[in-house]
Amino acid sequence: ANQMDSLLRAVVEEGTGQAARGLRAPAAGKTGTTDGNVDAWFVGYAGNLVVGVWVGHDKQVSLGSGETGGQAAAPIWRAFMAEALE
Repeated sequence: ANQMDSLLRAVVEEGTGQAARGLRAPAAGKTGTTDGNVDAWFVGYAGNLVVGVWVGHDKQVSLGSGETGGQAAAPIWRAFMAEALE
């Protein structure tokens, strides 16, 4: 469990989830993006709260180049968590 926590914290601190940094509690999580940037997500935890954010369309439509989990979903996750952890 400690190794997994360390890996998921590194995603936020140094990896694809850096947009989730800056909360009052240490954050950890994982980004994800499907082929063609059709779906993007960030699932993470901080404090005693776990939240997942998915960004996409009802149909198989690309979000656009560069719209990854780290770019599209992680900022939404961070904004929600900042309020929720207050």
